[in-house]
Amino acid sequence: MDLTVICVNNLNYGMTGGQAAATTPHMAKTSTTPLGNPETPFNLPLLAYASGATYIARWTMLHTRDLTQSITEALTHTGFSFIEVLAPCPTGYGRKNKLKSSDLLKVYQEKAIVKNGANPAETILDFEHGITLGKFVEYDRPTYEQNYRLVNSD
Repeated sequence: MDLTVICVNNLNYGMTGGQAAATTPHMAKTSTTPLGNPETPFNLPLLAYASGATYIARWTMLHTRDLTQSITEALTHTGFSFIEVLAPCPTGYGRKNKLKSSDLLKVYQEKAIVKNGANPAETILDFEHGITLGKFVEYDRPTYEQNYRLVNSD
């Protein structure tokens, strides 16, 4: 499909009470995991890759130039484009994990590792070891609609 998804990942369901989400880091506290999230979070770039995305990127809200360029590229890219945007939730995530907004932004700044072309399976989102950012995948292949037209052009 020719579709662009921009997924704002704030690490929890911040608008509905700060519950644990599929992207909540391991052992992070939320309203539904007060002792820490026992689950391993989804690797969204890998999930997008496995779902057939032909453009995949991850940036933080601090990387505005890169993010803006990536959004432009994704919107003009033919096919399934996926961008994960890391944006901290100061109340639902920050407060529960005793992090101020400035602390969350500092983590995003200090732990960012820009690695364009990284294998989606090797992208990490770990506040201790690093956060892999960049444009990971970009290639062309026919969309469903293009393939459909080829098959039905008789």
